[in-house]
Amino acid sequence: SSDVAQDKVEITLAKETEGADQAQLADQLNKVLASTLAAAKRNTKVESRSGNYRVWANTDRNGKITGWRGRAELVLESKDFVAASTLAGELSQAMAVSNINFSLSREAREAEEQRLLQEAAKAFGVRATSAAKAFGFGNYAVKTLDLSGSGTVYSPRPMMVRAASAAAKMAEALPLEAGKATVTVSVRGTVELLGTQQR
Repeated sequence: SSDVAQDKVEITLAKETEGADQAQLADQLNKVLASTLAAAKRNTKVESRSGNYRVWANTDRNGKITGWRGRAELVLESKDFVAASTLAGELSQAMAVSNINFSLSREAREAEEQRLLQEAAKAFGVRATSAAKAFGFGNYAVKTLDLSGSGTVYSPRPMMVRAASAAAKMAEALPLEAGKATVTVSVRGTVELLGTQQR
């Protein structure tokens, strides 16, 4: 296993509003989401998409509707932390940042798993050779192999990213601090010991 720096950030922006008319409230949310998403799409370094969207009724003790409330989300994803934080800062005047999540990209995970697989295969061979010698056999043959991997453990990483470009004039860019993901590869197998057993 090894600890790998998380290289992908997901920033969720949200807009919440309330009003007396359900249709007007939904229309207001739609306009904010559409304009903010259009602005986000102009940044080619950051992927953007709409997120959760909900409109619900506020009620009193008797269950009577007293008004409406709505929430719309926009999600930004990128491996470029500076670009993502700068864009989030620019858009925060229309939709506030509600959540930031870091992860390890599929490409980075697969690359690390390939590297670890080489180490695991070498360790498997050393252990099999040692077993053959310990029992007095000259060699071995691999009969079955089972490969598995995981990477769900996260730990703090002392890295701070702050955008300092002129593009952040509308609002200050977000300071982002990523962590690490533990990538694990496991090799299990059975071997047949070959050669004449020495007594």
